[in-house]
Amino acid sequence: MTIRQLTQDFEVRCVKIAEDVEAVLRRRVPRFRGLLARRGAVGATTHLIRAPTPSDTFTDLWAEGRLEHTVEAVILLEPKWNPLFTDDDRKAARERLKDYGWSTNE
Repeated sequence: MTIRQLTQDFEVRCVKIAEDVEAVLRRRVPRFRGLLARRGAVGATTHLIRAPTPSDTFTDLWAEGRLEHTVEAVILLEPKWNPLFTDDDRKAARERLKDYGWSTNE
């Protein structure tokens, strides 16, 4: 699979993440959807995991005990996305999840 195809597949995966998060939180996630529209899925994910603080949606998912729906968890738990992200990206994602008491067991 080419990087281009993998990137397109990740776009689809991120739309699914948004849908899942909206179902879990019972509210829309316009900021995440806007990031996807402006930056693309890889750019949005990189932006979120490198931000100095987690998004409100991340902390809302944490409060619900549903961090598996975060982009941080998805890029760690689904190895097919590895070519799209750097080791530093994965490290930042892992550290954020650890800070919130969640282990990926990867």
